[in-house]
Amino acid sequence: MERNKNLARVLFQFEKTSLIIIALIFLGNVLVNLLVSILVESLTFSFFITQFVSNLLLFTFIYIMSTGINQMINVIPFLVSLNVPRSRLAKSITVNGLKRVSFVTVFFFLIKIILNKAAYYSMPIILGMDLSTGSLIEDLLLALIVFLVLSLAYSFIIFLGLVGGKYGWEYLLGIIFIALGTVFFLIRSLILLFAFGWRSSVWLLLLIVLFAGLSILNYRLIRNYEYKY
Repeated sequence: MERNKNLARVLFQFEKTSLIIIALIFLGNVLVNLLVSILVESLTFSFFITQFVSNLLLFTFIYIMSTGINQMINVIPFLVSLNVPRSRLAKSITVNGLKRVSFVTVFFFLIKIILNKAAYYSMPIILGMDLSTGSLIEDLLLALIVFLVLSLAYSFIIFLGLVGGKYGWEYLLGIIFIALGTVFFLIRSLILLFAFGWRSSVWLLLLIVLFAGLSILNYRLIRNYEYKY
């Protein structure tokens, strides 16, 4: 238990700087939007809320991505060089990501409830769900989707780095092109999904399968990771 706590502290030390930088940029952006909404008479308070929510989503996604990139570039090579057991490292990397994503998901869930109660911000219709209704079931479903999307993005970043480091960066580029090609091929289905919730249950199952598959692959890749001087 003590070793796990020490490893968690080490993981946080690596991401602390990027977290502070992202937080400062976000707060600066919020202050600018607040001043604009106060000084420009034609803008209402709902403008500030809209900008706040949009920027919060953006910077949170950037934070999760930076955490994945940081662990892939710095944490894994450093701890492997210190002969930290790879099985414990693989577990800690996975759990660390899940903790961060879970915290962000709960935070967004609370923000959405507060906005619904305050009636300051009109939520759009996403995935065929009217987010302004304040339905608990739809809120929980949206929280699950946010959790899966962020977890999948975090795992995919880790996977790219591990594949590039182990097999060569040409494989990394190949995976990126395949992923972009797949998104381009499915662009019509994705638009229907976000606009009308088309086959949302199928997409939700796909997210779960992809997340589970990438987590298992990352675990195995970290266990077989070789430190290069």
